[in-house]
Amino acid sequence: MVDEVPPITISELVKLTDLDVTPDQITWSRVTMTSDKWICIRHDRGGKQSASKSRKEKGDSKSIQYFATVFTPFANQNPQTWSVRAESMLMNPQLPILALKAKKKVEVFNVESRSLLRTAELANDISFWTWATADVIALVTESAVYHWSLHSDLKDPELVFMRHSRLNYSEIISYKTDSSLKWCALTGLLPEDTSICGVTQLFSKENGISQCIPAHAVSFTRYKFDWNIFPSTVMCVASRDAQYGKFHVVELGPHNPSNMALTSPCDVIQYPDLSDKYDFPVQIHASSDLGLVYVTSKYGRLFICDLETSCYLGAIPISTDVVFASALNTQTQGLISITTDGRVLCTDVKKEALVNYVRDVARKPFVAARLEKTLAKL
Repeated sequence: MVDEVPPITISELVKLTDLDVTPDQITWSRVTMTSDKWICIRHDRGGKQSASKSRKEKGDSKSIQYFATVFTPFANQNPQTWSVRAESMLMNPQLPILALKAKKKVEVFNVESRSLLRTAELANDISFWTWATADVIALVTESAVYHWSLHSDLKDPELVFMRHSRLNYSEIISYKTDSSLKWCALTGLLPEDTSICGVTQLFSKENGISQCIPAHAVSFTRYKFDWNIFPSTVMCVASRDAQYGKFHVVELGPHNPSNMALTSPCDVIQYPDLSDKYDFPVQIHASSDLGLVYVTSKYGRLFICDLETSCYLGAIPISTDVVFASALNTQTQGLISITTDGRVLCTDVKKEALVNYVRDVARKPFVAARLEKTLAKL
């Protein structure tokens, strides 16, 4: 077990309460971050007092005026704010496009021109949604998963697969796909006697086959292992049972004959003995450039693992509050996180010091050698 913490720097980029957002509105359903480009907030300007006043004056809770505030965490520019009518909002991970959702209906707007680009409506309410790629929105109902492409000739969302019965009555918290949309992973949480169980439905679009795996968090990336000629599609899986956590790297097919056989290493994630028994992985972000994987837990712990071997390298608390959103920092290959107290945190690895830490503290000399080689190329 690794006792010392890895060399990490943690800095605060901004506090959402400084943007006229009250603490009661800083929740995972109101504050979204699909990438490191934008943070999007659905709020009413005056928080609880404004909402109460509006209801009292107009006599109808549906008449509350909501606003969308969008800003870039790294840019020194004023946030953009305008009034909206929506239950949820998501910025496109790459483009200045905002998607709005209300029950069965989804609308997509160009933020710069404030123009409507496209609309769609399902037969059933949308219980979870996200941008699967910069071109495709994933829509999850109680029974099925749909993909809606912004540039497809088809106006209506396309049925991808039906939800597995193992996810019945679960709280859907994540939907991930690989870049080619051939692999999909829908994750839900179910309460157990002494813990929260994570179930992920893994679906292969090429084979039309689903299987359920125990997983609280899943992510896909492209990575070239040292022993391969060509990069592979890789699935990273994090889970925790009553005793310990596990991190798993799965190299997905189809197999390239020029590469070595598909690999599937795993390792144990060390939770502190006194940590809350309901703490579990909530998000995974892989840096293919560094060959590192960041696993964040609900109660603010960051676990670092090696993408090449799945080896657990260490953990560090980054917040005393719940972390409900995170994204890979594409500039530094670190992490950006949002906590329930409204802090937007930037967490970065001290790259040169990490090599010494992995070799001398984590005692993984082969991983340290790979890191040193990788850093020399950057």
